[in-house]
Amino acid sequence: MHAAYKHFLQSPEWAKVNRHSGWQPFEFAHDISAFIKRTPLGNVVYIPGFAPKTQEELEKLTSVVRGLRKNIVLVKVDPCVPEDTETTQWFSKSGWSPARSAQYAFTVQLDLTKPQETLLKELKSRARYEVNFALRSNVVVEEVEPTDREIERMFELLSETSKRKDFTIRDKAVTIGTWQAFRDSNKLKLFFAKHDKKIISAAVVLTDGKNFAWYKEGASNPTMSKFFGTRLLLFEAAKTLKKEGYKVFDLGGVPDPATYEQSHMRGIFIFKTGFNREIMEMMPAYELPLNKTLYRLWPKLELAYLKQARLRNKRWY
Repeated sequence: MHAAYKHFLQSPEWAKVNRHSGWQPFEFAHDISAFIKRTPLGNVVYIPGFAPKTQEELEKLTSVVRGLRKNIVLVKVDPCVPEDTETTQWFSKSGWSPARSAQYAFTVQLDLTKPQETLLKELKSRARYEVNFALRSNVVVEEVEPTDREIERMFELLSETSKRKDFTIRDKAVTIGTWQAFRDSNKLKLFFAKHDKKIISAAVVLTDGKNFAWYKEGASNPTMSKFFGTRLLLFEAAKTLKKEGYKVFDLGGVPDPATYEQSHMRGIFIFKTGFNREIMEMMPAYELPLNKTLYRLWPKLELAYLKQARLRNKRWY
C-alpha cells in the first residue's frame, strides 16, 4: 500500500495551509514534505504521512536527518500507514525510536476494489438496515460542487456539530483554507444528504486524485438523525469513489477496540465499524534525536503543548 499513494499530509496542498498551525515548510530531500516549528528547547522537524517503501529509502532519509543543523532537537516521522512488522524493523535498525503519534492510532478502511454488492453485504446488519431505511425514507445523497458558498455552508454545519458533540476542529480560516486548497487541485469532494430538500448530513472527502480517499470531516442535523442520512451518505460516497477508480476509502480514526466502551468516541466506533468490522492499527510515530541532552525534556514538553492546545480547542500538530 505504501507505493500506491501519497498521503494528503505529504501533498503541496497541505504544505500550503499547515503554516497556520505555526509550522513552516522545511527544505528536505527525496521529495519529502517536512515542517519545522520553534520550541523553547530548539527546533522540531515533523514529517507527517511519510512511510519508506524500502529500507534503503529510510537509510537515505536517516543520513540526511543526521546531517541537519545543530539547533534541531529532533525529527519526528508519522508514517500514517497500517502496522507493518517489516517497516517497524527498518526504523529500529536505523536508530529511530517509537513515539507519540499526532495522527489516529486506529482506523477503518473500505476496500473499493471489491464488488459493490460485496461492500453492501459486508455492512453489519444494523448498518445495512439504516442504509435501506434512509433510501425508503427518500433521503437523497448529492455530490455538490464545492463552491465557496457550499464550503461556507459546510463549515457552518461542522461548527454546529463540533459544539454539540464536543470535538475539536481547526478555526474557520484554516479549515476553509484547507478545503479550498484541495478543491483547487481537484482533490476534494463534498457530499450532502438531504431529506425534503433539507441538508441532514454532510461530509468532506480528500483524495490523492487517483487511488486513495480520506473521510476528513462530517456534520449532521440532530433533529433529522432518525433518517440515518450519515450512514447512507458515506455508503454513497464510497460508491462514487469506487466508480471513479479509487482503491481505498479511509474513514478516519476510531478509539482503541480494547477500550472503546469507555471512550467518549464510542458512538463513532460503532458507526464506522458498521461499514467494516476489521479495524486497522496504525504505526506509531518515530523520532530521531539530534540533541540527546535536550531530547530528554521533549516528551514532557510535547505533552504540555498537546494539553494546552486541547484546552484552547486548537491543534498543535
